[in-house]
Amino acid sequence: MQFELISLYSMSILLGWGVSNVGIGVWRQWSASDAKRYFWQMNGMWGLVNTVIAALTLIAIWGNYNNFASDAGFQQSQIEIVGINFFLNIVYIAVGVALIRVAAAKISIKRRAYGWSIIIQGAFLFIFDASLWVLLRSSL
Repeated sequence: MQFELISLYSMSILLGWGVSNVGIGVWRQWSASDAKRYFWQMNGMWGLVNTVIAALTLIAIWGNYNNFASDAGFQQSQIEIVGINFFLNIVYIAVGVALIRVAAAKISIKRRAYGWSIIIQGAFLFIFDASLWVLLRSSL
């Protein structure tokens, strides 16, 4: 599969993930108990970030499709960015675990819920970025 198509499909997946997290997060934060409300609130915030990243990337690809498809330097930069994001996802998961540990010590429902949300988002993005990195590298 070509580099640009992989990028388009993957950003469409990320956009769908982001939009669904915003929608479900906003809806569920108003109808859930305290602990779950904070969980869904954080999912909504992560969803907003993912939606913006995916939308801007899709706009950039569509606006400059021919150069995106043929510029090897640009493609290599994209692969490096995905690789950096892959390792950042490990940091996100670690932060989520740390929040849960701090919450247990201080009995903080909000931190615990935020921690679980960050772990789930980080795990999804870990798998997403790892798969994207492999696919992009194999397309060159």
